[in-house]
Amino acid sequence: MLRETGHMGRNLEFVLASVDEYGEPAHNTTYKHLWTNGPKEVFEYPDYSFEDHFGKITASYAPRAAIRDYIEGRFGRIPDLKEKIRFHTVVRLVEYDEDNDVFHVTTADLKTGAMEHMDFSHVIVASGVFCYPNTPEISGIETFEGRIMHSHDFKNPEELRGQTVLIIGAGWSAEDIAVLGVKFGAKMIYLSYRSVPIGKKWPIGKGWPSSVHEHPMVEKFEGNTAFFKDGASAQVDTVLFATGYQSLFPFLDEKLAISKETSFYPEKIYKAALRIGVANHKLFFLGTHAGLFSFSLFDNVAAWIAKYIMNLIPDEPKSIADMESHSKKLVKRGNELKEFVSIATFQKDIMLELAADAGYQTTASELMQTFEVWKKYRTDANCVTNGRHVTESLQDN
Repeated sequence: MLRETGHMGRNLEFVLASVDEYGEPAHNTTYKHLWTNGPKEVFEYPDYSFEDHFGKITASYAPRAAIRDYIEGRFGRIPDLKEKIRFHTVVRLVEYDEDNDVFHVTTADLKTGAMEHMDFSHVIVASGVFCYPNTPEISGIETFEGRIMHSHDFKNPEELRGQTVLIIGAGWSAEDIAVLGVKFGAKMIYLSYRSVPIGKKWPIGKGWPSSVHEHPMVEKFEGNTAFFKDGASAQVDTVLFATGYQSLFPFLDEKLAISKETSFYPEKIYKAALRIGVANHKLFFLGTHAGLFSFSLFDNVAAWIAKYIMNLIPDEPKSIADMESHSKKLVKRGNELKEFVSIATFQKDIMLELAADAGYQTTASELMQTFEVWKKYRTDANCVTNGRHVTESLQDN
């Protein structure tokens, strides 16, 4: 395993700098006061619960540091795992040699600067999709004189104190940052949504606090004034894009890449993992689709990949035609997903299928039941992010 950082759990480490000590981009999406925005029970590993790790029952919503500790604890149980990882090693290029049926991989040792060329029979791309922000173009934004950032670079809600903030997006990050902004003294927050406002997705008691306003998509900027699709306008100090990420892998030969558009199921992918039609079906992607069950889902996919590589899955590999047919059905279903229960059901079905193939002891059905209970609670209790009431979220320090 090749790993750019010097430890596990990179994405859950709080890092202020945009580059690391070696001048490499610090692909880190966490910020101060970040908690899980769903209950930990829906994404814990089936063979290692949070209760196993902490030795007691803990609250369903956990802070970033606790989640990182949990991940490191789970993998820390595996003997000699770290000895099999080359830390501080960044991958510069992955190419597939058709004549010799091998991958040529170029790496750099970040400590010494030494370049190395290695050959591999199979490659698993497991760098995730939270590295390269997706920032849509909006007319006139070049005239905006305030601060523009993506949620990828948001680090401290105290930076929003006294600010009038425009958050573009209506997903988990937009909701969480809006609540934190109010909590830490933002003067006013405008949320701009593309299709459905957050307050309609999740009924929020009597509504957002008076300092939070939701409007349909921003159509243009004139200086520091944002103009919304419904005819409203607002003068703002900070624009924050909470608009997701692109599935970019700059180290991959472009012939091996997948679509840069993130989705619930990427095109040209078989069984949520295998890249169809290239590299003699020896290239895999892990963690490249949007997920609700995250750890448990990706662990399930990883088990399938391992069994596939070792030729331990009956009736595999399939023909390219069969793989493409299977993939297209899931892509179509993924593109039609509209709300959270259907998304969770889709991912549950994927996990059950992969588990049956690989003999993996999944808890997908139990996770789904927990998710449905949580969704009902969140809706009935009029909660926002982290399952807490608006007033709790704003008063909790």
